[in-house]
Amino acid sequence: MVQKKAVSKKKAATRKKAVTKAVASNKKVAPAKKKVVKKVVKKVVQKAVKKAVKKKVVRKPKASSTITNEQHYLMVSEAAYHLAEKQGFNPGSDMDNWLKAEKQIADIMKSGNITLSK
Repeated sequence: MVQKKAVSKKKAATRKKAVTKAVASNKKVAPAKKKVVKKVVKKVVQKAVKKAVKKKVVRKPKASSTITNEQHYLMVSEAAYHLAEKQGFNPGSDMDNWLKAEKQIADIMKSGNITLSK
């Protein structure tokens, strides 16, 4: 009995090797070896999952962009123009429109990680 167990373990080991080679080379596997293939594939998948879980997902922060003062001025003036256009170009609200436009552009710059160049 002891010899039979040793022989069966050797056969199982050789089958396992054959199956792993077959799986690696994408060959068809005999039906008797399907159980062994399933076990091998399961182990391979488990190892891959463990590696994926162990790796930490590191997200890089967004790179900050810079714009010139001239670009900033043009963006604010265009935003102020659009605000005035919505109001029908009412006289006397120029300063209010400009301040609202500056606030809008500042908010957009903060959310997009954009800075003014010095």
